[in-house]
Amino acid sequence: MKKPLRVLIVEDSEDDAKLLIRELSRGGYDVTAKRVETGDDLRAALGAGGWDVILSDYSLPHFSGEAALRTAQESGQDLPFIFVSGTMGEDIAVGAMKAGAHDYVMKNNLARLVPAIERELRDAIERQQHREAETQMRMSEHKYRHLFRFMSDAALLISADSDRIIDANEQAEILFRRTREQLLGATSAELYPRNPHLQLPDRAGEAGSHVSGESEALVPRAGGAPVPVHVCVSRVELYDRPFTLALFRDISERKRTEAALRNVLRHARTIVADAVVTAPEDWRPDKGKPPASLGWEWHFADAEAAQQVLPLEVPPGREYREFWDAAEHPDDRKASFAKISQCLVSGARSWQQEFRALDRGGRVHYFVQAATLEPLGPRSWQAMTINTDITDRVLVEEALRTSEERLATIFNLSPTGICIVRASDDHFVEANRAFLSGTGFVREEVIGRTPADLKLWSEITDRAEILRECREKGAAVAFRLMGRKKNGEIGVGLSSVAKIVLNGQDHYLWMIQDITELDRAEDARRESERRFRQVAENIDEVFWLTDASTGQKFYVSPAYARIWGRSCEAVYADPLSWLEAVCKEDRERVRDALSAQVGGTYDVEYRIVRPDGSVRCIHERAFPVKDSEGKTYRIAGVASDITQRRELEEQFRQAQKMEAVGQLAGGIAHDFNNLLTVIQLQSSLLVQRLKEDRESEQGMQQIMDAAKRASNLTRQLLTFSRRQTQTARTVDLGEVIGSMTKMLRRILGEDIMLESRFAPGLPPVYADPGMMEQVLMNLVVNARDAMPSGGRLTISIDSMMLDAEYVLAHPPAKEGRYVCLEVTDTGCGIPPEIRTRIFEPFFTTKEVGKGTGLGLATVFGIVNQHRGWLELDSEVGKGTTFRIFLPALSQAAAEAAMGEETPAIRGGTESILLVEDESLVRALASAALRERGYRVYEADNAVHALEKWGSIQDKVDLLLTDLIMPGGVSGKDLADELMRRSPSLRIIYTTGHSTSAVGQQLDLKSGINYLEKPYSFSDLAVIVRRRLDEAPHPVAR
Repeated sequence: MKKPLRVLIVEDSEDDAKLLIRELSRGGYDVTAKRVETGDDLRAALGAGGWDVILSDYSLPHFSGEAALRTAQESGQDLPFIFVSGTMGEDIAVGAMKAGAHDYVMKNNLARLVPAIERELRDAIERQQHREAETQMRMSEHKYRHLFRFMSDAALLISADSDRIIDANEQAEILFRRTREQLLGATSAELYPRNPHLQLPDRAGEAGSHVSGESEALVPRAGGAPVPVHVCVSRVELYDRPFTLALFRDISERKRTEAALRNVLRHARTIVADAVVTAPEDWRPDKGKPPASLGWEWHFADAEAAQQVLPLEVPPGREYREFWDAAEHPDDRKASFAKISQCLVSGARSWQQEFRALDRGGRVHYFVQAATLEPLGPRSWQAMTINTDITDRVLVEEALRTSEERLATIFNLSPTGICIVRASDDHFVEANRAFLSGTGFVREEVIGRTPADLKLWSEITDRAEILRECREKGAAVAFRLMGRKKNGEIGVGLSSVAKIVLNGQDHYLWMIQDITELDRAEDARRESERRFRQVAENIDEVFWLTDASTGQKFYVSPAYARIWGRSCEAVYADPLSWLEAVCKEDRERVRDALSAQVGGTYDVEYRIVRPDGSVRCIHERAFPVKDSEGKTYRIAGVASDITQRRELEEQFRQAQKMEAVGQLAGGIAHDFNNLLTVIQLQSSLLVQRLKEDRESEQGMQQIMDAAKRASNLTRQLLTFSRRQTQTARTVDLGEVIGSMTKMLRRILGEDIMLESRFAPGLPPVYADPGMMEQVLMNLVVNARDAMPSGGRLTISIDSMMLDAEYVLAHPPAKEGRYVCLEVTDTGCGIPPEIRTRIFEPFFTTKEVGKGTGLGLATVFGIVNQHRGWLELDSEVGKGTTFRIFLPALSQAAAEAAMGEETPAIRGGTESILLVEDESLVRALASAALRERGYRVYEADNAVHALEKWGSIQDKVDLLLTDLIMPGGVSGKDLADELMRRSPSLRIIYTTGHSTSAVGQQLDLKSGINYLEKPYSFSDLAVIVRRRLDEAPHPVAR
């Protein structure tokens, strides 16, 4: 039968949560789980209570494992908290354990999950029991202190002649609730009743005999209930007169204590019983032989409590004591009889023994029995026994012995090096096999010696500091260890040390995992990854890696976002989403070429359409990466944007050129010939080397560098020649420039101070934001190169009204309002003799190979495209200022431009079948469509939609359906069936799920046949109108 377990899971992935639940179910648990992924949800779940354990991921989109741990601790609930992560490293795990986490389990090793939970649940129970025991102990101590504090004796001195009280102490006043004056003169009969069991000698016949008696009685007192007292009465003589001295001890508390004691004994699992033990008539103790048998007549102080300790089957009308003897385990009866018989023969008055008893369910209980014997006759005795159930202790001791044996096995067989060092003299007292093999010593060389004797530490001060930290914290300390082996080799270890107590002495437990080779491999991996990312993230080509078996892309370089205009995350989610951007005319040809990737023949050119509508030409090639067995396990590819190359080729075919374009063409021919030569040589060499998979990285690097230079060169050529299409819109130049501040700081470095001054209330300009960023980037890079030893770069934006006087003084200027972008550096300045040439193409003052000479030429071309101009001020040795003037838009022009960017949304009179299981979403969507004039038929799932279809089939023009719905029929299944019946039906899918999870078999296009939730009314109206305006055709599956 499975054990119930309530689990609170802090996890953003539902699939990962299901894996945890499945693992716990396999481990024998009936799991009740709740998944949360925000701090508010976690606090709410903790407030509801009832959880047994918390399992938390370490990294979440809206939360963190550290925050989850703090929230759990702040709740005050002592719940086991275990991290379950796929990215948690050793250092993070150690930090989490220090912060209070009970354990951590890697997602790729869930086999540890159930043992970890079982261990932590046991520890939690022990902590709870310990707290309850402490609370009970404090309550008990307080109660008995209170009882003993107020325990007292009341004393009365009574005349034997008149039976009147002649004296009373303060405790008597308290006991009888009378003043001393009220007590004096009263008779004893007025205060307490005579006890017939208390017989005192006659005062005339036995006066002076000092005979006394005692008993218990109830004493009435004024204004209250009678008080139980213990009365001790004795005859005394004072001044030759007989008196009675009566001592009253209020035993109310004792009576209550006795009741409480019986309750304590019940909870302490103790059975108090007495018995009359009889031996046979023919047995004589002086013969030295044990009796043949013994008779027992048991009496239990609290049979009900005994039944709770050792439940026995007692039929109605029978008593517990009748079945006590039979409950003893058959294997222990002989030993018990021998023990008691020995006491009878020897005359001993007590015995102690352990025995087993069977309860009514057959479960074995372990008891320790302490007993006393008092003779009643020649062959009878009164036995008083206290029988304490020690089952839990015995089981714990057995478990402890098993655990110690297991720990000893683990200690010796553990692959982790473990040693124990005595704190007082630093001597090794134990070391396991892994420690000995890792250090190169044998056991005899280690035990009894110190780490200093063996020279195990490369730095002695390191060890002293670690031990100091361990003593101060009182907890385990984890660290990286540099140690010296017997042969002198220095190794790296992941180690921890904790202070423990063995045989009353402090020791240090060291655990050392040799990670020398792992450390070297990790350093090599990090260096390789650093080089790879440095190359891949700084080239203009898209470099990608695909798993050959699944088609899943596990790396796409950042250039993809720049060239495609789409996020890299979209490709990770859907590896073929990039095909959506391929022009329809090229798409089938590209799909055919993809099938040849594994064979290594993928080399294709095609065009893509970016989200902004611009078209790019792409040259993509790929090759297989094979394992040692020659099987392809990975495909690597490079996609280059050759748009500018194609456009430049078109420019070269133009017959007439300006003189500057002629100079440009000469530079292009020179640079392109050099670049293509490198590409051709290295490509042919790389093909040969790839067969043996040697030295390929250097060749690939040269290809990437050459291609990057070619890409940058053609991009700037297109801009300069004004053939690059603008994507101009109304923009706030301050927002465009301000968004680049963080990136500019990284470009400038730490030794150049960046200062920004943007005037408030800047008017908008009509400009391409990307080109404006290019202008600022080129100017900033030039400024940085002019300040090799550091300096200050100031970027200012202001609005200026230029009048005729200014225009006369600055020939390029025109009258009107302009936005001025000013870039000022404190660099070396520009010599007067070259100022007239700095905007010429390919003119540069940098060393060969360090500049193309197109930076300022590109700036000049972009500014002129935007109907602006540049002004330059420079002084050698002091710095340079570039001013860029762009026409400011009037308020009316800006509003008109904004109005043009938001076209009106048309409605219609067509009929739409809306299938949506969420009633509120269905109602709102239906209302929005009806408001636009459409006729809407509604269904809450696909089954109901199919039932309605027969009556509305000829009326419906478009199906708007959710993809995932209850009822066993999905939105895709519904669309397939309705398309089969009505091929001209237009379809729009909608879902709140990831399209990679629910739409992999559909050709979903956002804004065309797919509307992602949540969506606005305008989004819905636009896509419906757009879809209805299309010619009828089936949706690609």
